[in-house]
Amino acid sequence: MSNTTTFYPPSPTLSACDSLAGSEDLDAFLDAQGPLSQFGTPPPSKMAANVEVMELVEEEVEDELVEDVVALDYSHIARLFAEKSYTSSSSPTAWETEHILDMLTNAKLPAEIIALSYNVVCTYDAMQRFRAEPRPADAGDLLVVSAMSLAVMSASDNPPKSAWWSVIVCNGIRSASEIDMATIDLLAALDWTLHSLCSPRAIEQAMDLLTSPTAREPSAQQDEKLARPQTPVNKVEPLKISLEGTGASWSHGQLTPDSTAPSSAAEERVKDRFLPLL
Repeated sequence: MSNTTTFYPPSPTLSACDSLAGSEDLDAFLDAQGPLSQFGTPPPSKMAANVEVMELVEEEVEDELVEDVVALDYSHIARLFAEKSYTSSSSPTAWETEHILDMLTNAKLPAEIIALSYNVVCTYDAMQRFRAEPRPADAGDLLVVSAMSLAVMSASDNPPKSAWWSVIVCNGIRSASEIDMATIDLLAALDWTLHSLCSPRAIEQAMDLLTSPTAREPSAQQDEKLARPQTPVNKVEPLKISLEGTGASWSHGQLTPDSTAPSSAAEERVKDRFLPLL
């Protein structure tokens, strides 16, 4: 072990430069201290900075989005959304369709996001057909706005808050908490199915349906159905379902059974099958 002792120079004593007390003019005080190093400060450059702002690409993208939104027929799209979102037995009312039209107009979403929203609504509607408890008949607008919110969240890292959907898109008819809960329920029901709905093929198919010019005009069968006179039907008693036979089929608006006589066990199974319809 070495006994060598290292000596360090003592700390410099305090000087007038170590305190700014009594200095009224700071610039004059600093000038009086002299240069900080042996190298002089270089003079400032006389050349102006060349700053280029490239905004043409962003403007082109914004123009494309605006053209895309303007090209959409919101009236036609609102009718398609209303037919899939409302569960009433009759066609959606004019107010229901108009309300969805207002939401689409207020949201101003790109066509691809609207197509994804429509895929979500259609898939959820198909799933609900097999559930014992159907969703409320007047909650179609809540399904549409939650589908749009879920579609935006799946495509954006910074989606709008629920308050924006409530106030701006729904005009305050649906609260932010309602939209939050509906979006969570929708995501839980779809689960991994949402990934397939986002595929380019699924988006393209929905786009073809939403923007198809032929779909906007009533078909010949619809015209014939509208022009056909309605024959009044006098119902004496409610429709009853006959459980005789091994099976049943619809014929002329009636549930017509087969003529084969079943066993007692088969008859009980048929009764259990049609029990929810009674």
